[in-house]
Amino acid sequence: MTSDTILDEAKELVYGDRGAAYGHPLDDYARTAGAASALLAHKLREPLLAEDVIIIMECVKLSREVNSPKRDNRVDMAGYALCLDRVYEERRARQELCLVCHKPAPGGVEINGIWPFCPACARKEHEDAAQHKEATDARQPSTP
Repeated sequence: MTSDTILDEAKELVYGDRGAAYGHPLDDYARTAGAASALLAHKLREPLLAEDVIIIMECVKLSREVNSPKRDNRVDMAGYALCLDRVYEERRARQELCLVCHKPAPGGVEINGIWPFCPACARKEHEDAAQHKEATDARQPSTP
């Protein structure tokens, strides 16, 4: 590449040929996450997400950079950071971020017609609603 900076080169890669070949990073890394989750299901508490795969790839590049510093490692790290940002932006556009904690919530959980909630926040919302109902019921005068 003839780019001046690693950021320029990473942007060309993410938005150029690789983007055209593999599709949006959310879809590309979600496929990888699905395959890796299936292979590692016996070791995982929950399936991997696209974001997890990107962070793992950043770890690979960091490890390689520590072993043998190369421009390619740094370009790829910048590219993965850009991909991660694009994934979060696409989740926001697809309404796949939890309304409470803003973490990925693919598929989401609907509560009273409002979504998406991640499973943890959905449980908390249900618990809070149940406690509110109990408190409200306790304040209501009993009828003879």
